[in-house]
Amino acid sequence: MGLRPFGLLADNRPSTVAGLATLTNYSNGQSVLEISVANLPPETSHAANLRLGTCSNLGPIAVALGSVFADARGAGKSSTRLPTTQIPTERVTVVVYQRDVTDPKGVGGAIACGEL
Repeated sequence: MGLRPFGLLADNRPSTVAGLATLTNYSNGQSVLEISVANLPPETSHAANLRLGTCSNLGPIAVALGSVFADARGAGKSSTRLPTTQIPTERVTVVVYQRDVTDPKGVGGAIACGEL
């Protein structure tokens, strides 16, 4: 599924962050959600989660995902393994945020979004 730019970066510029999220379900009851994005600020870390709803109508957080880590070129990746039963059956959206959960300023707004 494609992730498109969404909202503003931490410095208030419009987001250009875009990429892909891939969900793979395995026969052992496990799933892996991989996120790959470009145009992040270099050498940064960003929170990500699955939320109920759509990009235009974000609902509550359904599943917290692993952080997206950007390299020196601003290419970011994340891989989260979780039980398939934790993935909601209703409409869900992958969201990447301005900052990581460890940032004292909080995660900030969404900078990339895509509907599964």
